[in-house]
This record gives sequence, structure tokens and C-alpha cells, in this order.
Amino acid sequence: IICGELENEKFGDYDCVKEEIRITRNIRRDCELIPLSDHQIETTFLHELIHVMQWHSGKEFSEEEAQTYSGMLYEFLKTKKDE
Repeated sequence: IICGELENEKFGDYDCVKEEIRITRNIRRDCELIPLSDHQIETTFLHELIHVMQWHSGKEFSEEEAQTYSGMLYEFLKTKKDE
């Protein structure tokens, strides 16, 4: 689900009860509403997707793993050669 904005300056989150990934379009910082770039939205989705896999494989979240794997997955998807 793409939202207008999430609380606490979050880019995205995963709700394991609803089985739902939410991604924000904007971050509110002080009084300014800052739109996220397509790159930020795409990498946030992949980051949250890694959290989905973490949840279903052991119910523990690791921000470090999610950040690392989502970055690697993003680079793969953007640089792979179609045959």
C-alpha cells in the first residue's frame, strides 16, 4: 500500500497481522513535506519485503540484514541483462 505519509518519519513498514507492506510517498520533517524519489520508494519496498521473509522464517527482524539484502537486490534488478 502506498500512503501519503507514515508516523515517525518512517519510509515504510510491514504489518504481520494484516500481511501488508506500507510505503510512504512523503516524509514530514519539521513543517516541510518532502517527497521521496522513485529510487527511495523502490528500495524501501525491497527493504520491507526482506522483513516479510525474516518474519516468516523466524519472526525476528534485523535492520542490518534488511538494508544489506535490499540494497543488493535493488542493484541486481537494476543492472541485470535481459536475454
